[in-house]
Amino acid sequence: MDGTVDPVDIHTWIKKILLILVGAYFIHKLAARFIEGAVRISVKPDNHSSNESEKKREDTLIRIFAVTFRVVLVILVGMMFLQEIGIMIGPILAEPGS
Repeated sequence: MDGTVDPVDIHTWIKKILLILVGAYFIHKLAARFIEGAVRISVKPDNHSSNESEKKREDTLIRIFAVTFRVVLVILVGMMFLQEIGIMIGPILAEPGS
């Protein structure tokens, strides 16, 4: 083996990486809309607080859930990226459990 890389392999690798990134982007946008809608529906009005404080509470919950989801998504995309470039992620996943 002379150490050269087949251009077809590079194109396939780039396509896979781009597909992962585009998929993650759309999943992020879809989840953000879902989170906002779910929080707005599930937070019930309180007779003791104003509409402004209710909206602030909803916005806080939306930010908490959205950031949590974003962190999980970045970790998953990072793992998929590592796997695509040839790094075995099994030991990375097993290490925290040991």
